Amino acid sequence: LADDKLQLAEAHVIRGNLEDDKEKQLADYNTAVELAPADKDVRRTRGLYYLLNDDYEKARADIDAAIEEDPEDASLQEALGMAFMMEEKLDEAQKAFDKAIELEPESSGALLQRARVLAMRENQDGAIADLDKAIELAPNSAIPLVLRARIHQQAGNTEKAEADLETVLRQDPDNAPALELRGLIAADRADYATAIRDFRRLVAANPEDPVVVSQLALLYLAAKQP
Repeated sequence: LADDKLQLAEAHVIRGNLEDDKEKQLADYNTAVELAPADKDVRRTRGLYYLLNDDYEKARADIDAAIEEDPEDASLQEALGMAFMMEEKLDEAQKAFDKAIELEPESSGALLQRARVLAMRENQDGAIADLDKAIELAPNSAIPLVLRARIHQQAGNTEKAEADLETVLRQDPDNAPALELRGLIAADRADYATAIRDFRRLVAANPEDPVVVSQLALLYLAAKQP
């Protein structure tokens, strides 16, 4: 009977994963949890649904329940850290990411997320150390490179920041976060031609984005170009 309930729960999870309507999706996940409340994968699925839909307290409740079933699952600890981080509970977030990395030292995802927390806590050296390892583990991932560039830029190390951004843009010339940061660095040193070029590419890709459109307009004003 227990196996039958678990199989039925898994079927509801699969159907929920394929559903576009959020209410129907959640209804399937709720049914799955009712059928198999102690299954870590079922609880993880609903917890991630809540996390992606900004219901962090419910997300943590499901993820905690999953962790009770398997305390050694690093991905669950990482998900718990994400929920805490989104609530700006940085102490708890760092503890969860610490545990995830203890369980899986070569998890580039957990290292990246702990680096975010450390950066938010103004521990730049710690954040850079985690990002260095994350980049070593996933050298083709743009996200840790852009984050490291941002931290370098905030610390005044613009040459290191630009080196990371060039690495990203060689692999992906239209990477929006890298273009934006490179443009801002250029604007800071009054290299408006470079900044305008980068922001024109951003506007071309996102013409309805009021933020990048206004930033481009301000750059034209600063450069005194029509």
